[in-house]
Amino acid sequence: MKIRGILFDLDGTLIDTIDLIIQAFEHSFAVCLNKKMPRAELVKYFGLPLRSAMENYVDKNQVETLCAVYREFNLKYHDELIKPFPGVKETLSVAAAWNKNGCCYFQKGTNGQTRFAVYGVGNLYRSGYWM
Repeated sequence: MKIRGILFDLDGTLIDTIDLIIQAFEHSFAVCLNKKMPRAELVKYFGLPLRSAMENYVDKNQVETLCAVYREFNLKYHDELIKPFPGVKETLSVAAAWNKNGCCYFQKGTNGQTRFAVYGVGNLYRSGYWM
């Protein structure tokens, strides 16, 4: 079988977003609930959609406010707190040298392609697809 392209997820696969997520959760709980949550408690629901994760911590009537504060923090500090995982640039350079189309998935409504390029890897897929 011939490989025609390579699919990558952006957040959590190519770009380390753990510090951003932890700090956004901490900020949200501090602002909305005046509460400090232990890291072990914060990471329990990583991977769930934000709303679903927040529903594990607060009553349903508080979820929207908690999510709004989280998103505001996340957007404000995103570029400052994320970083590529070690070896990402080198791996993508090898894939680009194979002349493979690159496909990078990022959440709808984000500026993932621009943020991906911040780390000098967005240009590696001149013929890439962005979802």
